[in-house]
Amino acid sequence: MKAVLLVSVLALASASGFLELEPKANNVGANCNTALNEYTVDTFDLSPWPPAREENVTLSMTGSFDVAESIDALVVNVNYNSVPFYQLVIPRNGKYNKGQAYKDGYTAFFPDIAPSGNYAVSLQLRNSANVYLNCWQVTFKL
Repeated sequence: MKAVLLVSVLALASASGFLELEPKANNVGANCNTALNEYTVDTFDLSPWPPAREENVTLSMTGSFDVAESIDALVVNVNYNSVPFYQLVIPRNGKYNKGQAYKDGYTAFFPDIAPSGNYAVSLQLRNSANVYLNCWQVTFKL
């Protein structure tokens, strides 16, 4: 029941994507699919670190395109105890040149009822042909 409620809360919570972020000092996570290499992540931040219940948690990435691309979405995937738990597709619209810098991210509220356990959250950019350009993942425990 807690998992269903958390999904509902995350879907309805005050969540937003954003395009202009200041770089952060908290560089966390790792590339979760090296075959996806059309966008290179230079910095990735999860704030606050470590994440906590009853707080807004912000994930942000800064990087550059390795090829010219048109993006149409930022895809957020959440795994809970190694099981796919939640996916959110945030629309984006932009054309970018090879070498062009790009910043993106996502903010969500972690409610008090979020179940304890291991979380893995990834951010992926998707192009207009529905092809993923990168995969960056951060893991943590609540």
